Amino acid sequence: PTDWPGRFIVTKITLQTFYINPSVSYSYKHLVSVGVGFDYVLGNVYLAQKIQTPFTAEPTATMEGNGNGSTFNAGILFTPMKEISVGFSYRGRANLKASGGTLSFSDLGLLTGQSQFADGSVSTSVPLPASWFAGIAYKGERYSIEADYQWIGWSAYNSLDLNITHGSTVTHKSIVGDYKDSYILRLGGEYMLTDVWTARAGVFFDRNPVPNEYLEPILPAANRI
Repeated sequence: PTDWPGRFIVTKITLQTFYINPSVSYSYKHLVSVGVGFDYVLGNVYLAQKIQTPFTAEPTATMEGNGNGSTFNAGILFTPMKEISVGFSYRGRANLKASGGTLSFSDLGLLTGQSQFADGSVSTSVPLPASWFAGIAYKGERYSIEADYQWIGWSAYNSLDLNITHGSTVTHKSIVGDYKDSYILRLGGEYMLTDVWTARAGVFFDRNPVPNEYLEPILPAANRI
């Protein structure tokens, strides 16, 4: 709601990333398979927040922007026995650079025309963390089970640095995050009930990368099961 106590931090946010990932792979006698790929990353963000003023008016600041970046990924799958497979993969860090963002203000009331509320532009760079996976799977005649460990380099994100331009004035603003590296544990399985129907189930634990002192509503996080 636009009147909630944290409205000067955020009232609405949308953050999306899209990975376009052409890859090639090679398999040797069904014993070892390797693959590599290139990632082209597209992203967009929308952020709205109220601005606190000495007056009754609480203008809304809206920032919008698009960015892109690139990285790579690679993986290997080892199948020592027909029933067992072991895999490892890695996806590199991508820096999503946005230079054509916009900053606009609304709900100005009597503050309309004030220079500090003039529309402007925004640029920033957002790190998307590297991650690696390790997993093992066992496949029986009618069932299979798999366990995975995923490490995520969230320490790449220690602040979001915004460069805001109003005419000839440039303002620098940082949103501190100081995230910590984290991990996800996954366990899943499936069972063929019939030749047509297969039942699947799984559970995962996702460890929170955000220190308690930096928890805020723009990117809220918690341990998840």
